Amino acid sequence: SESAAQSIASLAAQLGAALGGIKLGGEVAVGVTQSRGDGDVGKLYLDVNGKKGEFSNDEEGAKALAAQASKYLLEQLTTLATGDYAGILNASGGSIEKLQSDLTWYTDVYKKFGETAAAASAYQQALDQVTAAYATNIAKAQELSLSTEAITAARQKDFEAVTAQRDAQFGAFGTNLEVRQLVATGGDTLPIQERVGMMQFDLQAKQQMAQAKATLESWGLSAEMVTGQLAWNEAVLAQERLGVQKQYADQALAIANQSGADGVAAAQQAAQAQQQAAGSALSVVTNLRDYVGSLSTSDASAGTVMDRFGAAGNDFNAIYGAAAAGDANSISGLQGAAETYRGLAREVYGGGQGYADAIKLIGDRIGSIADIGSDALTQSFIRENDRENTDRVVDAIAELRAENVQLRADIKQILMKPAA
Repeated sequence: SESAAQSIASLAAQLGAALGGIKLGGEVAVGVTQSRGDGDVGKLYLDVNGKKGEFSNDEEGAKALAAQASKYLLEQLTTLATGDYAGILNASGGSIEKLQSDLTWYTDVYKKFGETAAAASAYQQALDQVTAAYATNIAKAQELSLSTEAITAARQKDFEAVTAQRDAQFGAFGTNLEVRQLVATGGDTLPIQERVGMMQFDLQAKQQMAQAKATLESWGLSAEMVTGQLAWNEAVLAQERLGVQKQYADQALAIANQSGADGVAAAQQAAQAQQQAAGSALSVVTNLRDYVGSLSTSDASAGTVMDRFGAAGNDFNAIYGAAAAGDANSISGLQGAAETYRGLAREVYGGGQGYADAIKLIGDRIGSIADIGSDALTQSFIRENDRENTDRVVDAIAELRAENVQLRADIKQILMKPAA
């Protein structure tokens, strides 16, 4: 009788789990009533969570008891089931076997059609793998009341790597479509060849930079060494891009020379295209130069807030000096340098005299730019606008190298400081 009760209780638990986690309260009891003599073997009794019944103590009675137990279970499950599960229970016709068969089909077949594409995508699977890889360690740290900050930071870095890989693949897909469309609609002219060639170069350059970053980081190098090598790699790519652009410009010039008078316009167009390409390269190198420079003054710096404040002050001094001398680029960058210096002054001093002195210095320096005079300022920007982008790229690469050297020096100085 005890094993029969356990079997019924087990069946109730299995069906409840399959029906979305339904749990029945109460208990299950199966037994035989006491014999009254004269050949009386007693009765079988059943109690399923308060629903009771009596049956003859023989094979037929046992079958009737099992059937009644199934009926009681289905009745109680039906009152608790919701949504799809309610319909499945109603369709069972009181048959445990049919209910189990229908639930198997519902889980293994029907629900599969409703799963979203995102859940089955390779991207989501990769994110799920990252989550699973860190779940055990995060749970253990929480169990021991330890900080999970370092673990979650590492997990976030892996999430970002997965997303970056997906975004790079998506970007490459779009670029390839654009290249195919250009070829299909523009023909095989030199301008189309140039656009396609430069798009393909830029795509390969992005992929090469990503691969270089992954390779350098896998070697266990310091962040400063990785940044320095990536800066160098970016500068080389900019030079290579100019070389490719010059090849197209040379081809256009050769065609122009063969075309007589009409070739003058083509040559001018080729020169213009070269300067546009140099402008793109200038933007890349300038952004990278600014990024390397910010590593000494931003939260990414290896130094303390005082180290960053000192570096920001040095930058502000250098840019102001060049701006006061009439350098157009420095005049344009003076506000950004001043704001970085002001923000770090706020971190260091909070308020009071130290912060007030920093604000006064900023005001005095920016105000002094007006003393240069409108004619001198105008001439400064005219001279800058007259420069070729190719010349600007050379200067930007030199500035990038200088920023990288300064970053190395800052890191070395920080490492030489005695521990507090």
